[in-house]
Amino acid sequence: MKYILLAILSLNASANLKSYVREYLKNSTEIKQAGYNFELAKLNFELQSDDKRPWTLSLLNEFNNVGLISNPNNPNLINTYKAYTSAAELSKENIYGGKFAITGSYIDFNGGTEYEGYNQEVSYTQDLGKNFLGRNDKMDKEIAAREVYSTKYEFDAQRSQNVLELIESYFDYKKTKTLLNLKDEAKKRAVRRLNFVQKQVRDGLRERVDLYSAQAQVNSVSEEYAELESQLETFKKSLESKLERGHRFSDISLYRIEKIKLDPIEEGNIDSNLTIQALNKKLESLNKAVEKFDNSVFPTIELMGAYKTNAYSTVTANNGNVFSDGTFGSDNDATEVGLTVVIPLGFSADENSLKQAKINRMNTEYQQRLARVRTKNQLEALTNTMRLIDKTIDLVLKRHKLATLSVKEYNKLYSRGRADFDNVISAEERLINTENKYVEYISRREKLYFNLLDIYGKLEQYFY
Repeated sequence: MKYILLAILSLNASANLKSYVREYLKNSTEIKQAGYNFELAKLNFELQSDDKRPWTLSLLNEFNNVGLISNPNNPNLINTYKAYTSAAELSKENIYGGKFAITGSYIDFNGGTEYEGYNQEVSYTQDLGKNFLGRNDKMDKEIAAREVYSTKYEFDAQRSQNVLELIESYFDYKKTKTLLNLKDEAKKRAVRRLNFVQKQVRDGLRERVDLYSAQAQVNSVSEEYAELESQLETFKKSLESKLERGHRFSDISLYRIEKIKLDPIEEGNIDSNLTIQALNKKLESLNKAVEKFDNSVFPTIELMGAYKTNAYSTVTANNGNVFSDGTFGSDNDATEVGLTVVIPLGFSADENSLKQAKINRMNTEYQQRLARVRTKNQLEALTNTMRLIDKTIDLVLKRHKLATLSVKEYNKLYSRGRADFDNVISAEERLINTENKYVEYISRREKLYFNLLDIYGKLEQYFY
């Protein structure tokens, strides 16, 4: 009797899985969607850098034509004038809590007296309180940098999970396809056995009860075959959904029942787990946020310095060019230095922000602890299961060899009239059960191995 031997981790099968994963990482909409948050975090970090604080240009042009009563007790006293004002300011903030500004303004006034004037001012304001020498701005940059890392690890963890789902769909399909092929061989054996028994019954060598048993066996195997066909179609659709394209039946090879070299159980550290690394960076970011909001409770203290020049010229006096006379370096100048202190009395929004930051930090600390405990327990359970499967696979291989010999011997004995048909059926069922068990164990072992790589944050590296 002919027996099919089923495949495991052939070079072709490994190549198929590798090409699937690479294609998925390159083209998958799921992967692209998962990357959006990471891209947003990078943009936020770039905005915190000094070169992303642009120069700002403000322009003003204004014309006033006024004819209003200037004194309510004397309606006849009308204030009439025309004025044209034009101003420009160029300013820039830096990461040290300071702001530089240079301003120029021109006025042309006609109202009893006609004159024009030009003013220039250069000023610098420095925060010496909440944002002392830009400490909060620097923290914003450090927070954004850690958020980039945290989001990157979250993105990598999501990518790894998506890849793991693809791998599991791949092995579910491979396993079911193999079981279907096994069931097809079992059905062929059952049909050959039925034909043999029918001939034996016609010749009067066997009882009809053997014929009924043989027919029932064919029907049972056919029913199981139909169930596996339905399962295979489900796994095929799952695989196609991941790949976002059609999939051919021949694209994935079968398992083979034979002694193989299994991938070794990886050793590693749970600190390399992508989710744990994301939480670590998130916690670092929240520590900085608490420090920043703690600084924000300080009063606002601003030191300001300014240098001003101006020039005016009446039409009658014709005092000269106001632009050249009012420019920096002219004799008409002023220097200002000032200190502004603002102390909040009572509740402030900054205090509330500090409390929220501390709560968020505490929540993340709990998440981190739970993640470490769960990952550690998951790792121990997974490696224990893999070791058990490794031992079981060797036993199943030995049992398969004995089950194969048993079916052959019982078929020979039955054909000679020295064994009951029930013995043949029992031997056949043991063989089918052993083959199914082997395929189940191998498929599960492979999935567990890639789950292990996912825990260590090494899954994607395996395919490059």
